[in-house]
Amino acid sequence: MTGSQVKKIAPEERIFSLVLALVASPRGLTKDQLLSSVYGYSIDYVHGKANSSLERKFERDKEQLRFLGVPIDVIETPEESGNNQLLRYRISKNNLQLPENIRFSIEELALLRSAALAWSETSLSAHSRQALMKLESMSSNIDPRHIGVAPKVFIQHPATEALYRAIHGNNSVKFKYKKPQTKESEDRRVTPYRLHRADTRWHLVAFDHDRDDWRTFLLSRITSPVKLIAAIDRVDRSEEVIEVIKSLERLQHKQIATVFVKKGSTAHSRLEPRARSADKTNKDTEANVETQPLYETQTLYIETLDFDELADELVAYAGDILQLEPQKLFKIFKEKLLLILQMHSTENTQK
Repeated sequence: MTGSQVKKIAPEERIFSLVLALVASPRGLTKDQLLSSVYGYSIDYVHGKANSSLERKFERDKEQLRFLGVPIDVIETPEESGNNQLLRYRISKNNLQLPENIRFSIEELALLRSAALAWSETSLSAHSRQALMKLESMSSNIDPRHIGVAPKVFIQHPATEALYRAIHGNNSVKFKYKKPQTKESEDRRVTPYRLHRADTRWHLVAFDHDRDDWRTFLLSRITSPVKLIAAIDRVDRSEEVIEVIKSLERLQHKQIATVFVKKGSTAHSRLEPRARSADKTNKDTEANVETQPLYETQTLYIETLDFDELADELVAYAGDILQLEPQKLFKIFKEKLLLILQMHSTENTQK
């Protein structure tokens, strides 16, 4: 049974995967490399045999991209001039940049920002990741900084709809909320005023009636359904909301994580764009990892609202991270790694 019989792949999925591969390889890729690795071609590709139907599909997809205004560079191999099988294809990022004379109004920028929030920075599908791994294994010089352009709408948190209705319907709400340092979730009765995105995460700005003060809640830590209740002292607090958000900004600027990463790694490519500043490349001097081979490292300074949430993110890049500061962040990071180790040890014991 062929791959096409198992699942019919939508043309837009195939074309997007093709764009991803062409953008991610600055040196370009041959037709054979693309057909054997890109999602949408690879399931029907047969090594060592003619793949005429796939080649025709590839030619149609190239024309479709050109029709959409996406320029594809075709590069000849100097020592094999005229050999079409060795032609390399790529999409130059420079050709995808907006012209310098294009400017956006404040309203347009706000709309673009809202649209951008629906894209995840860790958004590559499993198929795209597999294709990139194959391409990298061919020494195609995949640049991780060119990756991560795949769209993925954030899965809406279960609390979002109810909170939105409460904000616009002048209701108060109650829910259970679990902080990292507590074992059990706590009951909260609040009047929600705004859903605010900061430090790559969604927060609820609300007035907590049991504590008689403002609180900010991470949506990811709400552990129960949000229940609407009658409004409790619902008054205009718009100026206070602005002050709460400003205090969040001040906290984020104040809390700085220092992260030593391997230069060129996934951690480096993901974290550097949002780092406040970074030092120049060095040879493991500051990281002080004497038992490891020398790496080119870079020190990134990342603002954060929550060291626990940042540690959760950094655990995914554990192999690329050489050192963390402050000590509080390192301690949380270490505890999470030990917990993962313990969970895997328990699973292996049960087997």
